[in-house]
Amino acid sequence: MGLRLRKALSACVATAVQIVTKRHGKLTVVEYLGSAYTLAHLASLEVAGRAKIIETIGHVSLDLETGGNVSMTSGRRVKGSASRLFIETIRIAYDRLSIDVVDDEAFF
Repeated sequence: MGLRLRKALSACVATAVQIVTKRHGKLTVVEYLGSAYTLAHLASLEVAGRAKIIETIGHVSLDLETGGNVSMTSGRRVKGSASRLFIETIRIAYDRLSIDVVDDEAFF
């Protein structure tokens, strides 16, 4: 999702500030931030808008390959976890380095 700020002249000679994205070749307004009549107010709306975009991008779910771990018959349901490979890799490194002196699963 490519979010960006858009400034447009409104009917009452103010500058409207919006967060927009492009969907199907058309700009879609995600959020209207407000209208500014002064340069100072415009700058504050732009700063607030950029902060919201950064916050939103940090929470956007990524459309990643599922690797066949998703059942398409009853919606999107996870059948497996990609973190399993990560944990197994750490376990192998843990065992090879002989760190398991404590022999405690919680310590691992």
